[in-house]
Amino acid sequence: KVVHWGVARNGTTLTDVTQRGICGDSSILYASLIRPLGAGVHLIYLRNPANHMAVGVEVHPSFIDTAKHAYYSYGDRFFVYAETAADPPHYPALGSLSAKWRSIWREGDFWVYDVRLSAMLIPDIVHSP
Repeated sequence: KVVHWGVARNGTTLTDVTQRGICGDSSILYASLIRPLGAGVHLIYLRNPANHMAVGVEVHPSFIDTAKHAYYSYGDRFFVYAETAADPPHYPALGSLSAKWRSIWREGDFWVYDVRLSAMLIPDIVHSP
């Protein structure tokens, strides 16, 4: 096990085989499956007290306009929150943010890493309230 952000990681292979794992494992696996499809993906780290990881998935701006979603923009691109830590087949809808994480999201207490940039911190994002 590798310690990362204060939690023990089981590895994405174990998550894939057992369909169980921690949020960091499932987020990395999800991002690695979505990225080759051409969508921009970011890893989202919700900080204290959550220490939780999810994924930001790039969407067309019309997706943001049609419904309420947890989203943020970076430059002229829009990303919605994707929760990956639920048990299959009960994953929340893309852009859906549970009450558990909503206050951290509203306060902007999260970091976003662009997977294309080798996990560099992205400054100056604008997120939905």
